[in-house]
Amino acid sequence: GPAAAASSPATSVAPAPKFNWGPGIKTLIIGGGASHDYQRWFNLADVRLLNEADGISANYTEQTGGIADLIASVDVLVLSNNKPFTDKATRDAIFRHLAAGKGIVGLHAGVWYNWADWPEYNQRIAGGGARGHDRLGKFEVVLKEPNHPLVASVPSRFEIVDELYWFEADPGGSKIRVLATAHSAEKNKTYPQVFTVDQERGRVVVITLGHDGQAHSHEAYQKLLVNAVRWAGTT
Repeated sequence: GPAAAASSPATSVAPAPKFNWGPGIKTLIIGGGASHDYQRWFNLADVRLLNEADGISANYTEQTGGIADLIASVDVLVLSNNKPFTDKATRDAIFRHLAAGKGIVGLHAGVWYNWADWPEYNQRIAGGGARGHDRLGKFEVVLKEPNHPLVASVPSRFEIVDELYWFEADPGGSKIRVLATAHSAEKNKTYPQVFTVDQERGRVVVITLGHDGQAHSHEAYQKLLVNAVRWAGTT
């Protein structure tokens, strides 16, 4: 009856998923939320891509609560979700992950201003965020630092059909180092698309690309994601 219902709080969290890991950089992609086919692209396509790359073992979850221990057990987090992280323990675990010298890749929707109640995420981890983007369409990405290991084997200029994020660096946030930009026709302004975010410990790289299959099946996107995991996973 009602008494039983009252004694089981709505905040109860499902147990964390259990994964099999191969050798190499343990990489957990966290996805889920609105406006994207997360299962098809961030799970099936990106997990397969990473597992086929040398020295990486990847898994995927859409669980964003009760995963502090899972986070502590991996080397690199790929944060692509726009659904909220529901509990403080999981949020704290993300910061602890960095403090332990590990890596984070902020991917597409994961670097939006998603969570008004967690400003530290955008400020400290992403170095800023996006609140808008050009309509889905073709644009050119231009490398700014072609010799950086994050853009190894990526063409110095490439066209992609994607959402061009209007990412703005937070003036009071962690400093960013821009590796690739794109010019927005809608805003007539150039925005960072691939960049690193300075941290005291650990490594953060952001890739704003990745809306749908036109990005996830693009060779430059694939190279960037593999490079990012390898770079972020190297301490």
